[in-house]
Amino acid sequence: MTLSQLPSAVVILSTLTVLAMVVPGVGFVGLTQAQAGSGPADVDASELPGNGTANDPYMIANASELQAMEDELSAHYELRSDIDAFGTVEWNGGSGFDPVGPSTSAEFTGSLDGNGYTISGLTIDRPGTEHVGLFGVANRSEVRDVTLTDATVTGEASTGSLAGTIYGGTVSGVTASVDIEGSNRVGGLVGATEDKFGSEPVTITGASVSGAVAGDTSGGVVGSNGFDSTISDTDATADVTGNATVGGLVGANRGEIERVTANGTVDATGGYVGGLVGANISPGGRIMTATATGEVNGTDSVGGLVGANAPSQDGTLAEIDNVSASGSVDGRNRTGGLVGSNDGTIRVATASGDVTGTTYVGGLVGRNGGRFADPTIQNTKATGTVTGTELVGGLVGTNAINGVVRLSFATGAVSSSLDGVDGGGLVAKNLQGFSGNTGTVNTSYWDTEATGVDTSAGNATGLPTAEMTGVNALNNMTELGKGTWQPTETSYPVLRAQTSADSPADTTDTLDVSLSEQSIEAGTPTDVTVTVTDNETGEPVSDATVVIQDLLKEDTTNADGEVVFSIDESVPADYLITVTASGYEETRATLTIGDAEAPGEFDPVAEYGNDQGQVDTGGLLSGIGDWRAGNLTVEELLEVIAQWRGDK
Repeated sequence: MTLSQLPSAVVILSTLTVLAMVVPGVGFVGLTQAQAGSGPADVDASELPGNGTANDPYMIANASELQAMEDELSAHYELRSDIDAFGTVEWNGGSGFDPVGPSTSAEFTGSLDGNGYTISGLTIDRPGTEHVGLFGVANRSEVRDVTLTDATVTGEASTGSLAGTIYGGTVSGVTASVDIEGSNRVGGLVGATEDKFGSEPVTITGASVSGAVAGDTSGGVVGSNGFDSTISDTDATADVTGNATVGGLVGANRGEIERVTANGTVDATGGYVGGLVGANISPGGRIMTATATGEVNGTDSVGGLVGANAPSQDGTLAEIDNVSASGSVDGRNRTGGLVGSNDGTIRVATASGDVTGTTYVGGLVGRNGGRFADPTIQNTKATGTVTGTELVGGLVGTNAINGVVRLSFATGAVSSSLDGVDGGGLVAKNLQGFSGNTGTVNTSYWDTEATGVDTSAGNATGLPTAEMTGVNALNNMTELGKGTWQPTETSYPVLRAQTSADSPADTTDTLDVSLSEQSIEAGTPTDVTVTVTDNETGEPVSDATVVIQDLLKEDTTNADGEVVFSIDESVPADYLITVTASGYEETRATLTIGDAEAPGEFDPVAEYGNDQGQVDTGGLLSGIGDWRAGNLTVEELLEVIAQWRGDK
């Protein structure tokens, strides 16, 4: 019998058998997946190439093998090709891909190396399920170098394209184009990075997300970023919608965010809405070197960068440092070009978007202060048009109890429906509390011509445009430090930290800066001598401007190139020193103020070890008891746990 005479089914089966034998990666797995249409082929992780170790990970080549990660949640995996996952839309009766590590009792603790490959068309439709994403719950895991395109994911709480919830580990080099929807804690990449006893903080770096995200406590990259977790070198161009706590990058932040940008539109029906972050919450909330450019719409606490910058009840301040926002902002109460309501610290910041609101409306901040601590706005400027009904200011709408505004200026047109009664060129009003305390405004300026307002609350100075622009602007705005601000040829001064342009008088000559004390103790009055010399000749440089911005210290060097500062600061931190001189590039140094009462290096074995030099269960319980009593920090307790794990 010839081949043409064989039954067609036999011919097809014989051909597929030959293909399976001679063509790598082609076999009955792919056939089953294509024929079934309702779920992945039945592939066990142990059938994949490799053995699942870090040195020899399981190799994944198709969507069914991607699903097989659920078989061994602690194994290591690696993509060996692009993955076409569009077929997942029909899996599991339309519910799509089944999240790997679906719950807190079945977490993914392994790793996935994408090798630069792409997973296309991943679909998950589980609106009644928590922890939804490629990974449902990941803990102490690592995911790197993978791209998700056309990912469509629907879940309940904790929903994202890559992961619903991450308790510990690292995400690096991940790019995603997404359409994500959930109830709350919803992110374009990760729904929530959470704190969990015994887990390490989460690190997300080098990520990029575009598309659309919808839900409460939602963000273009992460919905809720937990305490000590870090997001860095990341950008989002996603449009984010929801009711409350909505941000272009992160919804609610209790960790660190640095070197990030957000460019999408943020549109919410409620409060805590920001172009970058909805709510930056202390303890832990810190945003550094960030920009937001998208349009922002909300109702209460709405800002071009952050909706609310808030403290904890113990008075710890959330921080915002070296940031800018340029998108238009439209809200009702507490609306600002940068931050809607501020109860934390804002340093080195600019806002240029137009702002529209009703009450407490500011070009930079709608309402500053009024809760728990001393919120501070320092070295900032606002240039956008500000329009509102009452309490409308070029920089700040209202400066409430204990609020501080200094070393700042405003230039945007200010329009209040009360015809300037509650409008101010810089600040509309300093509010007074029952104790008699009021907000403080000093060493700041506003452009009387550009704002159209000739009054301001507090100790602020109004100047005409000609005196606030051009190369001589800082000679007129004498309180603005030349180490922090830089004049321009024809416009207003700019923050040195936010421009790469040379000052009109700058050249490429360089300075050397040395400190008599590189590190001092907090709360101990100390004289610190800063010496400035020419880098090439070693000769002292006189009349150099030396600024310690966060300590409000500024002076110029004498003929010996020296300036002495008396430091009596109680807050331990690294304090930036900037040095500028005519004909030289700006130079920076750091003064470290350490905690005088800081204990020596913690040794968990010495404190809780047994006679064999091991931390047993009894030692662990003692450590937990000390932690509950407040005698042990979380970091120290984690060291005890790490030692116990090696002994249990």
